[in-house]
Amino acid sequence: FGLPALWIRLSQRTEAELAGYTVVDPETVVITHLSEVLSANASRLLGRDELQKLVDLVAQKSPRIVEELLPQTLSHAEVLAVLRQLLEERVSIRDLRSILEALSDAARYGKATPYLVDQVRQRLGPAIAQRHVEADGKLYVAIFDGATEDLLRSFVLRNEAESALAPDLQTAILSGCQPHGL
Repeated sequence: FGLPALWIRLSQRTEAELAGYTVVDPETVVITHLSEVLSANASRLLGRDELQKLVDLVAQKSPRIVEELLPQTLSHAEVLAVLRQLLEERVSIRDLRSILEALSDAARYGKATPYLVDQVRQRLGPAIAQRHVEADGKLYVAIFDGATEDLLRSFVLRNEAESALAPDLQTAILSGCQPHGL
């Protein structure tokens, strides 16, 4: 988790705990690390065969969703692209039923991957937000003033049903710098 850590001997455990350190057994360290590596690379691990297995699971309980979506409305490649993007953003795809429903609804208006991903994010909004709730039960957010919001809106690129923030403005916002030319 990016925290400094040291390996210690088992005989040093009590001493370390008394000194206020959090002591974690080696198995937990390895499992946690492996879990992080898998999460960070999940988008690369999801392929067509894995997608088909996931879709088959959804079809067992909700066959109509799958029948309406695949392959008539969206191809497997298009659904795979959306799921990979979500995983790249570390958005859970566990609720695949809701994801497929969102894709089915959204695909009537556009099939561009950024648009579809955005529509799925909106459907999964509560689950995504829940990951960011602090221990005190609060969700801390940043709100832009009206002028900044208007500026951001003016930089949104529109193409068919898709919309995306201009890449240079995304970078500037994330880095906290003023974009060039403003």
